[in-house]
Amino acid sequence: MITCREATELHTAAEEGALTGAKKVFYDLHMKICPGCKCYRAQLHTTVDVLKGLPPEEPPADLVSLLASELDEKKS
Repeated sequence: MITCREATELHTAAEEGALTGAKKVFYDLHMKICPGCKCYRAQLHTTVDVLKGLPPEEPPADLVSLLASELDEKKS
């Protein structure tokens, strides 16, 4: 069996279908019996759905040159 902490660390991999073998079995079992982790996963889904619904935001026009300048300064 895995702990809640381990389950939360595996949520993204599980959502992407990247869990296999024992990790997948233990994760799936944990998610069936743990109400706290079920709630956490539902909150993650809600957050992703809300973020997907937001309109795209354009970055400031000078952002790329500003970041490039910052990186150049850090290299020096």
